Amino acid sequence: MHSERDVLVRSVFPELRRRAAQHRLHLQEVELRWGVTEEESERAAQLCLSEVCRSQMLVGILGERYGMASPKPDLPDLPQYSWVRQNQSIYW
Repeated sequence: MHSERDVLVRSVFPELRRRAAQHRLHLQEVELRWGVTEEESERAAQLCLSEVCRSQMLVGILGERYGMASPKPDLPDLPQYSWVRQNQSIYW
């Protein structure tokens, strides 16, 4: 899904930023495929979910995956992750 993400970064996000600026709003996109180092890979799910929890809006691209699937993450027992625990059957 690299091409779909690239369209968002090159076309959609700049247009959304332009439109938001007209209303004095600031849009800051977070690209979850960047920024997780090899050392942090065991915590990738927790790092990505923490970004989702900080967000006021989420644009998600869903698709099928083949190959290795990530194991169920070991998330801390914090209120911001309650929505994940309540819907674990959807995600894992």
